[in-house]
Amino acid sequence: MGKYTKIGLERLIEGIMIDMDAEKPVEEIAKHNGVDEDFARDVLQMYVTHKGIDVQGIIDRLPEVQGYSSV
Repeated sequence: MGKYTKIGLERLIEGIMIDMDAEKPVEEIAKHNGVDEDFARDVLQMYVTHKGIDVQGIIDRLPEVQGYSSV
């Protein structure tokens, strides 16, 4: 996964969540949002298993996004 600004990362995760709510398959979600399927699955797992989680909660729980650029 590449580097994202905080705003870019928030929009990316929000897009993944919206696609899941629309019941799109993981492969389509990953392609639509420009991420690999493993990253999409990680986000979706957090979204499904942590009731009421928001975008920031997902960011806080995903170790691979901890190094995003704060530009």
